Amino acid sequence: MKLTVVYVDIGEARKVYGSAAALSLKGHQACVIKPDNNLGSIKSGCKEVEIGTDLKTKRVKVKTIDVPKDVLGKTELHTSPKQFLSVVRSLDPEVLIAGRHSWFVAKSAAKKLDIPLLLWDPSGYSIFKLFLYLPSRAYLRSLMTPIGFVHLTYIARHSSYVMTNDMVTARVMKRLGIKHVETIWPTYTRFVKKDAYAEFLPQTDCVHTDKARCSNPYILSLIVLDSKSPVYKTELRSLKFVRSVALAMPDTDFVVIGASNEAIQNRLDYAEVKNLRLIGLVYDDVQMSELYRNALCFFYPYRIPGFSNRLMDAFFYGKAIVTTSLTNKYYNDFVPNRDVVFADTPDVAVEALKKISSSEYCRRKFEDASHLYYLTHYSPEKHAKAVERVLRWVACKTR
Repeated sequence: MKLTVVYVDIGEARKVYGSAAALSLKGHQACVIKPDNNLGSIKSGCKEVEIGTDLKTKRVKVKTIDVPKDVLGKTELHTSPKQFLSVVRSLDPEVLIAGRHSWFVAKSAAKKLDIPLLLWDPSGYSIFKLFLYLPSRAYLRSLMTPIGFVHLTYIARHSSYVMTNDMVTARVMKRLGIKHVETIWPTYTRFVKKDAYAEFLPQTDCVHTDKARCSNPYILSLIVLDSKSPVYKTELRSLKFVRSVALAMPDTDFVVIGASNEAIQNRLDYAEVKNLRLIGLVYDDVQMSELYRNALCFFYPYRIPGFSNRLMDAFFYGKAIVTTSLTNKYYNDFVPNRDVVFADTPDVAVEALKKISSSEYCRRKFEDASHLYYLTHYSPEKHAKAVERVLRWVACKTR
């Protein structure tokens, strides 16, 4: 049974395009509808992406439709549900998959077209992150988090099915009486046009290829440090963790993507760490690939609850991974010291990183395990099979 599936404003570009590409490889028709702040009219196009693993990828063209924000009901003063319905009807879909922010306009269209609507919420319940907002004085977010819990629960109850990347969210929803919910692991996608990912990122503090090359062996981290983020202090703690480890390993270089000197507090504390390099956001996928491939291993102090793309990136590139034990709560079937190395203190991290960086046998062992873990959980085939199972279920229910 081949279906036409339309994704509506899910967010998390790598997850969405990876999913659409995986379904396309199985013979389904997939299209991504997303808002564009700079558009005054609807625009059709396509994105060419690569899925698989870094060692073996397949190129897929994913159909896209860019629409003004008001078409998706994302402005306060004006919405265009009729215009959105017209766009969706022209695609003649059997299934809509929407994120929480455009769920209501998607629900209206699905009802008029008499087709199922799936909710895909990659981020899960933000109420689990409430303790992060109060120390950051993100009081508005703290007030909105309980409301967001109620909102997500409501739309989950009124969706044909719920897909999430968070095992904890799936368990909580089932306890709340939402029966048709499943954890479906995403699959990573790499954009063929080298800077195509830039449109999904803030256009500040981005690094170009000629500025980010690293000649010496290094350990790679990804910590997105944005002073406006409600989890800024938590991300800063992760960076301080990396700094402590770098100080203890002066003969090894450390490179951090996502953080910059301009975004940190107490710059002098970092200026004295000569083997720590902060290079800001990298939106060029060619450069991102180069950074991962040349790294000795990937080191990420994981502190924010929920599933994180950052580890999935490292699995895609088959890198040895050192991270904190919080990941074990949100990833499936981790075996410590086989799939990843857990290090909750700088001393343990230093010991693990020294062993991985100095021993090729040890490094290869964890790289092979990382590659196998990705194939087992995040391969396009695995993702497409899981989504197809849901699509068949909702299709049978609507007959």
